[in-house]
Amino acid sequence: MRLALAQPGGQAAYLARPCQFLMQASQQMPFCARQQAWTSHRFAAEVIAASHQALDQIKVRLGADRITLVGYSGGGAVAALLAAERHDVLRLITVAGNLDHAAWTALHRISPLSGSLNPADRTDQLEGLPQVHWVGAQDDNLPESVARGFVQRFRTSPRPEVRVVPQVTHGAGWVAQWGSLYAQSCP
Repeated sequence: MRLALAQPGGQAAYLARPCQFLMQASQQMPFCARQQAWTSHRFAAEVIAASHQALDQIKVRLGADRITLVGYSGGGAVAALLAAERHDVLRLITVAGNLDHAAWTALHRISPLSGSLNPADRTDQLEGLPQVHWVGAQDDNLPESVARGFVQRFRTSPRPEVRVVPQVTHGAGWVAQWGSLYAQSCP
């Protein structure tokens, strides 16, 4: 949300992860009541479908025809999965994004996200879409290797860009530099 608030120009909207602010399961999103919504299914088809609906409503509200998607951390996975399925996305920008959850879970030796869609499996649908993936040089959670592995899956040139920001961790340093980073992402 802080990146959206620091947006240097144009209109910006913050789209929370489905279920993020629900205190209890919603009748509209019974998926949120299941523990898997926060673990193995955090990027499940239901999450992406709900995000599509929200984006469509935002576009109508803002009168937008085309959109740039910016996703931070797990929101990077959601943004990439949305971009792979939409035809109204101008560019994809991720910030410390989880672009390959299989590589991420293997790196950290944690349980696979078995019920989640993986952006790394959707590179064919993302070919040709302008993309910049920002990585913090000191990010131990989603290091440069995850983004580089994602980009290596693309078959055509130019491949998406991975840009490393010095002295930035997974959670610190992004907001202060966002105006400059966004400007560099949108030539």
